[in-house]
Amino acid sequence: MPWREYASLADVEKIVSELTWLWPNIIPNGYLTVIAGQPGIAKSAWALDLVARVLSGTPWPDGTPCKEVPFVMWADTEATQAMLLDRAKSLGLDPARIVFPFDKDNVLGDVKLDDAAKWAAFKSSVEECSPPVVIIDSLASAHSSDEDKSKNMNLICGRLMRLARDNNNAVIAIHQVRKQGEEYKTELTLDDLRGSGAIGYEAKCVSVIEPV
Repeated sequence: MPWREYASLADVEKIVSELTWLWPNIIPNGYLTVIAGQPGIAKSAWALDLVARVLSGTPWPDGTPCKEVPFVMWADTEATQAMLLDRAKSLGLDPARIVFPFDKDNVLGDVKLDDAAKWAAFKSSVEECSPPVVIIDSLASAHSSDEDKSKNMNLICGRLMRLARDNNNAVIAIHQVRKQGEEYKTELTLDDLRGSGAIGYEAKCVSVIEPV
């Protein structure tokens, strides 16, 4: 077969959008981003603050402009929808602009990224309504697999990477770092993420929330 008949970057250019950013140099569109932190450090509240910014166009914490989006999708995997609603109202957010990946007959549905049927339903929801931002809170509760096995996390995170790529949305998964003891490490690496190293390697951007 002549070499010009093989797929090339020129063909990729026709179907894949050029790199754009939700939060410049922090959260890209079209990729999986992992936001991690110790238990109890308000990761969900941080994610909701992110949602508040993108729904209102409020600048990012570093002062860079934030483009307003019409709605976001939130996959609550920890059965904390009531808490999410309370926090959203306290921030003055319109609950109708934070959608779940289910229809109205299944408001409190379950997201399991390693279950073939539930993954297909989640993927279909994202493809159907094309949310600019998808929050998964949390990654650890979004599956029933052994988190320490690379093949399991390669499957789950690989699915999220392809979902973000194919829909050009920012997919943000909330995760935890390993317990650090009484003294919090000031220098964290990908090895400090809880579970298999595949989580950090599959995600193209990883940020850590630190105590202040």
